[in-house]
Amino acid sequence: MRKYLPVIVIAAALAVGVYVGYIAGHRRDTVAGPTLAMTFLDAEHGNGIIVRTPEGKFVVVDPGPAECARGLMKELKRSRAASVSVVVTKPSSARGGALRRLVSEFDVTEVYTGETEGSAGTWKHALERARKRGIPIRALFGGSTVRLSPTTAFEVLGPPAGLLHATESDWDNNSLVTRFRFGEKRFLLMSDARVEAECYLIQSAAAQLETDRPQAELESDVLVLGRNGRSGSTSLELLSRVRPESCVVIAGRGRNRPSRAILNRVDTKNTGAAVYRTDKDGTIRMVTDGHSVVVSTEGATRG
Repeated sequence: MRKYLPVIVIAAALAVGVYVGYIAGHRRDTVAGPTLAMTFLDAEHGNGIIVRTPEGKFVVVDPGPAECARGLMKELKRSRAASVSVVVTKPSSARGGALRRLVSEFDVTEVYTGETEGSAGTWKHALERARKRGIPIRALFGGSTVRLSPTTAFEVLGPPAGLLHATESDWDNNSLVTRFRFGEKRFLLMSDARVEAECYLIQSAAAQLETDRPQAELESDVLVLGRNGRSGSTSLELLSRVRPESCVVIAGRGRNRPSRAILNRVDTKNTGAAVYRTDKDGTIRMVTDGHSVVVSTEGATRG
């Protein structure tokens, strides 16, 4: 009877809606009640983020490229997602191809995107296909807020409506920087923003705080590093303003590996934040009840 006790305990916990997170075999924390889940997929390169609200609404952030899209489809089907909203922070051919596949295989309820002027033809064709199917497409800029459900929203912190110009890479710096909120917890997704965009966020936050707008504060519990952890982003100034408890690196391999300097900068000994990498930890799952965040990973090693 004793050998079945752990199974009975786990079953009882699941019955009352309690999620227990483990990393490398160690219990980290528990969350109870309605939860928001965020999954960071393991792919050779490119982002692939799935958000599930407590009401069961699914949001895909930055689908693609092809190898990521395959894992994305598999994860959505495993989760029995009937419909999805799509957020594309920086249009590209790869994300256009992934969007077309999503539109073909799922009920896509809306598409949110940033600047599309000058976008690749594949992306424009994907948008046209979505429009023909009657899918609403909404352009977002800094200051936009999207309420996904009664409990969950995400806000766009940048770029400004007039966009950023004459930067090292306007294409990267005008990608959407988004922050998801649930209860007391905030997840900041930096997309491909470089240091110039980070400076804009910091200056914009300082100016807005003078008008007593609490949403302008950059501090967040989870920071998803910009540019997949490559150089040219994640400045010390940004880290000092965000003060994350956890950092996520959706990291590629080979030429897409994250910068050693950036990894040292966000290392736990320097920031106090736990660092998770998809190239080391595999798919990363975070679940929050709005008060605490539980993290589980599929990889066998930590890096």
